Amino acid sequence: RRSSFNNLHHLEHSWTHLPHGLKRAALIVMIGAVVGCAEFGVTSLLAELVTNKFSKIQELVDDDQSQWKAYLIMLPVITVLSTIVVYLSPVSAGSSLPEIKGYLNGAYVPSLFGIVTTAVKALGVVIVIGCGYPVGREGPMVQMGCALAYQVARLPIFKSVITVEHDPSKTKEAEAQEN
Repeated sequence: RRSSFNNLHHLEHSWTHLPHGLKRAALIVMIGAVVGCAEFGVTSLLAELVTNKFSKIQELVDDDQSQWKAYLIMLPVITVLSTIVVYLSPVSAGSSLPEIKGYLNGAYVPSLFGIVTTAVKALGVVIVIGCGYPVGREGPMVQMGCALAYQVARLPIFKSVITVEHDPSKTKEAEAQEN
């Protein structure tokens, strides 16, 4: 037990003495790995959903009596899922690309990079594309990638590399007047 504590202390000590550029490179690699894993997860879930969807649809087509049952099951399911987006994370609606552009231009968008928003967005993308709607996953994946990068950059280990703090009460103009 004592040995693992010493190893952790040694790792922390080694990290603080690394050059700033190497710490930034580690941050970039970690962000890429996390976003890549998230994309892989969304794509895998989507592939599984589409595969199962086609087999279930074939069963429904083969059995003439079951088609109306699908509508009775899917209507409440879609209603519940829509309610989750509306009440749990309304910022998850849409592609979120305009919100990200606004954030990059200095506007504060509450909960844009939150964990709940990202989870609801991922689930929504899988379900919407799995249902066959003519939308792509690229826009929502940009928002999920930004949110995951934001969360990774806020880890305590990267505190000396980059600061990701934003005062929601200040606008870009108010911050400019202070400087």
